[in-house]
Formats: sequence, C-alpha cells, structure tokens
Amino acid sequence: MQSLTLEGETGLEEENLRFLLRSEKVQKLTLPQLDEDIVMLPFSAKVDHLDYEIKSSALLDGDVQSLNIVTQKLGFTIFEEGDAFPVETTLAFLRRLATLGHFVELKIRFTFDDDEMEVEIPDCVVQEVIRTALANPKLQVLDLTSCDDDIVSWERHVETLLQGLKDHKKLRTLKINVDEDAFGSDYSLLRQFLTDNRNVTVMNEEDEIYTDEADIDELYSLNRFYRGSADLVVTPSSERLSLVATALMETFSSDFQCSALLLSDHADVLYDLVHDVRVDELEDGLSDQRDTSKRRRRA
Repeated sequence: MQSLTLEGETGLEEENLRFLLRSEKVQKLTLPQLDEDIVMLPFSAKVDHLDYEIKSSALLDGDVQSLNIVTQKLGFTIFEEGDAFPVETTLAFLRRLATLGHFVELKIRFTFDDDEMEVEIPDCVVQEVIRTALANPKLQVLDLTSCDDDIVSWERHVETLLQGLKDHKKLRTLKINVDEDAFGSDYSLLRQFLTDNRNVTVMNEEDEIYTDEADIDELYSLNRFYRGSADLVVTPSSERLSLVATALMETFSSDFQCSALLLSDHADVLYDLVHDVRVDELEDGLSDQRDTSKRRRRA
C-alpha cells in the first residue's frame, strides 16, 4: 500500500492505530484529528511521509520536547479553536523540529475554527520557521501553503523569509501562496533571492513558478545551468574534461556569464585544457625542429 488517507471520524482505537503505525506497507499516511488519548501516536509512524492535523491544545498539553518524530517528510496542520494565533504551541513544536533536525520536507499549515476571521502571523513565528529550516540542513522542501490563505497570510513576511532562507544549501523548493506584489517592485526581492541561492525554485500551491516571464525566467535558466555545472564536479575527470571543453567551445562560447560559472566550478579542468594545448604545441614545435634539421643535413 503506497498511500493511505483517513478523513473525518476514523473510529480508530489505540490498538488498531498502533498496528497501522507499525505497518511497513504504508509509505504516505494522512490523518485527521484523533482522540486525545492517541493524539501523539502518529508522530511515531514509520512511514516515509506523514501528513497530520492536530489541535493546538493537544500539542500544548503533550510533552512536545520529548516527542519522537520518525518520518523525514512531515506535513502538519495546527488547528486552533480560539480566536488568536497559537503562538506558544507553534513555537514549541517548531523548536522540537529544529532539535530533531532530520527532515527533508516540511509542510506547515494553520487552520481555525472560525473560517471568517483574519489572523496575523506573529514575527516570532516567522523567525522560528526560518530557524527550523536552517536547523534541518538536509531540508529540500519548505511548504507554507494552506487552504486557509485568506485567513492566515504570509504576504508581509516574504522579504523576511527570503532573506532568512537565502543561505540554506540544500533547499530546493519554497512553496508559498502570495500575491506577486509581495515580491517587491519588479520582483526585486525574488530576483535577489534567486541570485543569492541558485538552488531554489519558488512556487505556489499549484506548483506554478513565480516569474515575470522575462528577467526572472532568464535567472531561473542561469540557475539551472549553475546546478548542472556543479553536478558535473562528481563526473569522472576524463569525461568531465570533454564535456567542459565542448560546452566552452560550442555551446557557451558567446555567453560570458555561463562560461565564467563553468570555469569557476571546473578550474582544474581549465588547467588540464591549457596543459594539453601547451604539450601539443611543444610536440609540434619539436617535430618542426626535427624536420628542419633533416632538411639542413640533406642540403
């Protein structure tokens, strides 16, 4: 069984839930809110991907700091019954995720009992999200999209998020639902972020990439080249020498920026190329000298 999704009232009892969580046949498990006596059990599930909704009050009452979360791909929704953002609960849970530090995917969502209210995400929560991401050095996907984006908005925090995440070395995807204006005039904030971190793609919940269909597209293209060049470093030397030489002389001979990036990643190959050329020139020179000497002796 690849994926299992339970919705609404599951009717699961503790014994049945424990059996399900021990099963190695489920790779992705999606669970709704559970009864209080078993509410913390899903975090111990030995699954590749866990997506779980939990009440903020349950997290607040639980021993979050000793919580053992097995999965490396975690999606969690904190449900708040009150009319204020669950700051204390969220901070405690994020700090536990930061302490564990083994996640490769995190999806963070908030939902509220009153679906007509508007809730401001506190600055301290935004900073803790950034700290959690940085504390998970293998994190590749950070998903901040939510079905309640009309209630909880990240709009005014985009600059803080991009600035805070720019140095994350493994992050590959940042998902967030915001208006294009959130990226600043002429996408200036996004442009700077993609320049600082060439590994990340920023998209919305529908996997649509944020772009101006002009300069940002070109920047994404350059960044793809950058990643491809960096990946070549692990290629065997002889094969890499041939690939880099071909790229420099044929594909990117007129593109200074791509050529510069290529050479910065493969300076050792440049040395080999120059060395081979000098050896060839030396051999040609010696051959010419021998031919000239033979002609003189005949004369």
